Amino acid sequence: MVDTQSLVQSLETLVDRMPVGIAMFSPELTLIRCNPVWAGFVEQYTGLPAGQVMPGVNLFDLLPDARSALTPIIQQVLAGETVQHKAFPLGQKNRQSYWDMVFAPYTDDEGVAGIINLATDVTEQVLAEDRRRVAESLRDILTILNSNRPLDEILDYIVVQACRLLGSDAAAIYRCHYDRDVLTVQAAAGLPPDYTSLEIPMALSLATQAMQSVRPVVVPDAEDYPEHPLDEITLTPEQHAILEKIAHRYRAVLAVPLIIRTHPAAPADIYGGITLHYVQPRQFSQEEIDLAVAFADQAALAIENARLRAQAEQSAAEAERNRLARDLHDAVTQTLFSASLIAEVLPRLWDRHPDEARRRLEELRQLTRGALAEMRTLLLELRPAALEAASLPDLLRHLTDAIIGRGRMPVRLTISGEATPPTEVKTAFYRIAQEALNNIVKHAGSTEVQIDLHLHPDRLRMVIRDRGPGFDIRTVPPEHFGLQIMQERAEAAAAKLTIHSRPGQGTRIEVSWTPPEVAQ
Repeated sequence: MVDTQSLVQSLETLVDRMPVGIAMFSPELTLIRCNPVWAGFVEQYTGLPAGQVMPGVNLFDLLPDARSALTPIIQQVLAGETVQHKAFPLGQKNRQSYWDMVFAPYTDDEGVAGIINLATDVTEQVLAEDRRRVAESLRDILTILNSNRPLDEILDYIVVQACRLLGSDAAAIYRCHYDRDVLTVQAAAGLPPDYTSLEIPMALSLATQAMQSVRPVVVPDAEDYPEHPLDEITLTPEQHAILEKIAHRYRAVLAVPLIIRTHPAAPADIYGGITLHYVQPRQFSQEEIDLAVAFADQAALAIENARLRAQAEQSAAEAERNRLARDLHDAVTQTLFSASLIAEVLPRLWDRHPDEARRRLEELRQLTRGALAEMRTLLLELRPAALEAASLPDLLRHLTDAIIGRGRMPVRLTISGEATPPTEVKTAFYRIAQEALNNIVKHAGSTEVQIDLHLHPDRLRMVIRDRGPGFDIRTVPPEHFGLQIMQERAEAAAAKLTIHSRPGQGTRIEVSWTPPEVAQ
């Protein structure tokens, strides 16, 4: 015969020794019994000594901050359901924890007699996984920051990652326009287009508070904070409706300033702010606030990198224009000097050697024509707008005329088809031709140059051939003969550049470009 009392005692001993927290509650949520592990969980996360976790106390007296999260679950269990959750989040005294939990009813003849709760603390595992994902995300952002991607693309990536890792329903990066007292959205995720296209008065954004205090600002529940009356700001009816809809949609907000420093000792430059929006009220842990600050720092770094890159590109462009202008000035001077020498001897040659005089006269004509072409090219370098306005065939004609005059070598230019490529593509083709022809004059010792330009709406192709000595492309460093410069110009315009050369067989340079819509 089974000893019922011994069986009960054995079961109680088993429950007490289980590594899982186990507790039993009445339908009114009064604690009937719990094992030491469950009482230890209460002590760990609330500070209430485990010895005070006694039968008769109410569940929500033990866990007051968990009422809103657990009430829907309790209602399901009292209706007879068994509810399971993995990594269920609970916040107690600003401390977030995560639980694998089971809530199950136990019944008697009259129905549900109470609730059994089994709980396993998985907080460390969840936080470790979160830290891993954060580390991977920040690493990916750093990789993108070190790339040449456009700023808008980088900022879009940052707000998406911020939403994912901080669990927000929406996020935005704002730029402040102090001259107009407005904010504009520079990147966003989860926010409607009619909002992101607005100019938002600074007084109506929590980002402004973060900017003014130069520290994060949190709103756990917007209903606990006084609303800024929209009627005090001059708004159009459309703006009023959009801003009011956003204000009522999101209950919790975390805002962080975007601070840009040119160097560590420099004063802070408040560029704008980043905000994370949540539909439901929530508490923010210090770890979450620190992560939001890290995303803001990454966004500020991206903005500063873009500014420095633009400055560097502008400086490089100015330096390149100055270099080309000096080269062209020297070329024009040399051409005019040669023309002046020929002009001085022409009168004497007419009397003694008329055939030679005619040859020199033709040479003088080529020199003056070349000098004029060099001058036109020089003006193009000094006036970039003129370069952008000129067609590619006209630009190549200027170049070939200049080379004929300067290098005294035949240059044949053939142009077929019609098309108007984008400015950046046209400029890249022109610069590549310019670099190639300058190299031919300086290094190739060629007797003839052929340039073929094929214009078509679906493809642009240019081939430059010379009959110079050629070279072994495998043994020539990229910086020699401007090969690297030409390659970089082609890549910047999404064009393809190929160079073929062998000793004794001259050089062939081909550059082609296909519109993106055709390439797809």
